[in-house]
Amino acid sequence: CAFNIFRFSFRFVSSIFLKFSGVKVRLSAKSISVIFVFVAQAIRPGKTVFLPQKQAFLKATKITGIVLAGGKSSRIGTEKGLVKFRNKPLIEYSLNVLKLVVDEILISSNSDSYNAFGYQVLKDEIPESGPMGGIYTGLKASKNEINIVISCDVPLVDTNFLNRLLTFSDDFAAVVPWHEKEFFEPLCAVYNKNLLPVFKEFIDNRNFRIPDFLKTVNTKFLKTGKENGIDPFIFYNINTLKQLEELNFMVNPDK
Repeated sequence: CAFNIFRFSFRFVSSIFLKFSGVKVRLSAKSISVIFVFVAQAIRPGKTVFLPQKQAFLKATKITGIVLAGGKSSRIGTEKGLVKFRNKPLIEYSLNVLKLVVDEILISSNSDSYNAFGYQVLKDEIPESGPMGGIYTGLKASKNEINIVISCDVPLVDTNFLNRLLTFSDDFAAVVPWHEKEFFEPLCAVYNKNLLPVFKEFIDNRNFRIPDFLKTVNTKFLKTGKENGIDPFIFYNINTLKQLEELNFMVNPDK
């Protein structure tokens, strides 16, 4: 409990410093553990503390964000990422939250509609392969090992959640929110670039079920729930105009 309090307090303070310094640094779980031990020892009166010489406390790791906007949008009747929520295109919410966390942003889409946003737009390398194909194409184009994948229709996802995912990215090839039983959020997750061969194997076998894929690789299933600090409501995604209206009402009940 004390470690968790320290961990999140340290992340909060360091994030403020890094925001104003313009430097993006990701703290690994192992680095935080060592910092915690060092600080705990340092505050003990009369205790001589020796700083470990070979331990890197701050791990500068570049991260890529991949926005999935390649769906056919058949239920909503138009390009989903361009549908406006609170006067902004849905995709802007995903782009804006990623900008605060990552070093590179890619958009996975077969439409030219997203060229205007100023990021590289990737058409599926393997057509008709669904979201798995979008992730595969994004990972292949990514310059970095760690990749945050987020769909274009989840406007409530925030940086606190993304940073929580990254906490486990050193030890797992995939970090995926998990509600219960077989309910996952694989389109709002972290994937390592070294998973490319496994994605390709699944696509070649025409198995596009990402939950099946996740069971074969080193995956951290991150339990959601307010008691775990992850409100499932942030994954509310929009597939129809009715859902858009419902979300508008839920976040602005008086309007």
